[in-house]
Amino acid sequence: MKKPLSCLALILAASVVPHSAAAKTDEDPCPPAQKFDILKEIERTVGLPKVHFELDREPENAPWGFDRICRDRYCLLHNPVTKQPVWVMARLNRSVVCGAHKRPDKWKFETAVTDDAPVAKNTDYTGSGFARGHQAASADFQADQTHMEDTFYFSNAVPQFQNGFNGSYWRFLEDHVQTLAMNGQDLIVITGPVHRNEDGDTIVVKKSQNACGYEIRLPGVRPEHPYNKPSVCKANKGKSGVKCPNGVTVPAGMYKIIYNTENKRVFAYLMGNYDHRNTDDEWPDNDDYLEQHRVSVDAIEKLTDVEFFPLNNVRRNKVDKSYCIPTRMH
Repeated sequence: MKKPLSCLALILAASVVPHSAAAKTDEDPCPPAQKFDILKEIERTVGLPKVHFELDREPENAPWGFDRICRDRYCLLHNPVTKQPVWVMARLNRSVVCGAHKRPDKWKFETAVTDDAPVAKNTDYTGSGFARGHQAASADFQADQTHMEDTFYFSNAVPQFQNGFNGSYWRFLEDHVQTLAMNGQDLIVITGPVHRNEDGDTIVVKKSQNACGYEIRLPGVRPEHPYNKPSVCKANKGKSGVKCPNGVTVPAGMYKIIYNTENKRVFAYLMGNYDHRNTDDEWPDNDDYLEQHRVSVDAIEKLTDVEFFPLNNVRRNKVDKSYCIPTRMH
C-alpha cells in the first residue's frame, strides 16, 4: 500500500508552480493599514543588529561601506562586497499582510547607497541558474501595492536555488510566518544569508552547538555542480569554471528569526541553499522537516558575526539567545 503524503508534502508539491502571491484574506475584512515608522519600531522592540566584521574591500581604499536602507515596511543593511543584504528586518501583523494586491514582476537596482557602492543588477542573475531570492517576501505586504513593489530592489535579494528550496521549503516557512501575522500575531522578522568560509568548505552546526538539538549542514562549493559556485555574474552564466570575483555572492544558507513582540517568544531557522529533494527527485514527506532546521539565535550569530537583539539587557526585551523553545512555532 502506498504511503499517503503528509500535509507538508502536499503543500510542497503544490509549490512547484511559479511563486505567485496568494491573497491573504479570510472571512473577516482586512483592517485599515497601520502607519508606523519601521526604524523606530525596530529600535523600540529589539534594536538594530550589530555587525562585528569588516568589509574586505577591493581596492582597499574604496570609499564605500555598509549602507542602512529603510523603506516603509522594512529595513536592511547592504553589503557592497557581496552585493546583497547582511540582514533584512520587517514588522508583520494582520494590517500589513492582509490584502489582495498582485505580486509585481519588475526588479530594480538599488540607488539608496553612498559613494557609488557596487550593487547587483538584473544582468548578474540572468542565465545564472539562481532565483532572485527575496529576503523580505513580497507576499508579506499585500495590504499595499507600493510596499510589495518595494521588495523588488536587488538589495533585498540573494541568489537562491529555486527548485527544492526557494520555491518549496523556504517558501513554506515564509507562508507559515504570513499566516501567523494574519492570525493576529505582531512579529519582527529578520532574514539574511550565511556565507561560506574562505576555503568553501561545508559548514556544520553540530548538535552540541545548537540548543534545538539538530545538526545542520550548509554545503561548501562543489565544482561538479553547475550551479554551486561562489558567486554569479554576467560572465559565468551557467558555467561553473568561470571566475567571477566581482559578482553577487552565492550564500551557503539562509536564516530567519521570528520574534513575537507580545509574548517575547523567538524562533530561528537555518537552511542550506541547495535542492532539498532526495536523490529520487522526490519531496521528503515529513512534516518535521522544517522543525529539523530550527536553531538557537546564538548559533546564527556565530555563523554570521552579527549580533541580534542588542536591547537584550533591557528586561522587557529579554531574549535568551542560547535557548530553544520546546514547542513548535504557532
